[in-house]
Amino acid sequence: TNWGLGEKVVLDLMEELPRNVSYHVFIDNFFTSFRLLEKFDEKKIKCTGVIRCNKLGNCPVMLQKQLEKKERGHFDVVTEKNNLFTVVGWNDNRSVYLASNNIGLEPTVQAARWCRNTRQRIMVTQPQVVKQYNIYLGGVDRCDQNIAAYRISIRNKKWWWALFAWVPDMVI
Repeated sequence: TNWGLGEKVVLDLMEELPRNVSYHVFIDNFFTSFRLLEKFDEKKIKCTGVIRCNKLGNCPVMLQKQLEKKERGHFDVVTEKNNLFTVVGWNDNRSVYLASNNIGLEPTVQAARWCRNTRQRIMVTQPQVVKQYNIYLGGVDRCDQNIAAYRISIRNKKWWWALFAWVPDMVI
């Protein structure tokens, strides 16, 4: 099979792990695909990840523009490939799609979110797959999130400045 770059990286990393051990892998949107979920299901590895809109293919989940018009906390669930994996589209600040071969929608939980309009916390319905992904999303997403919040704000036209500024951003 001609695997994509993201899929190949995940498969190569998983080859290094000991066999006959139960794993649940949480992966970022660059790496997630339906082919990868199928491959992990064959190997009896649980997998959950955010999936990009352009990788949804013919999946009948609600489109991004339709989902963002719904109220906050609205979700759409689709089961694909004979109950092999579940795709959840969820509207929070923006719409997000998650795919999993192990975790489903239930039990839904209530998540506290800040509402700009009312300037207070509101409770939003959150599918179980979103809750689990947020718990186990790992260091890469946290690092990206922190860099975005605390990025060095000096602008420069030199090509090397972005590389130089990235190092202190990572350290901080």
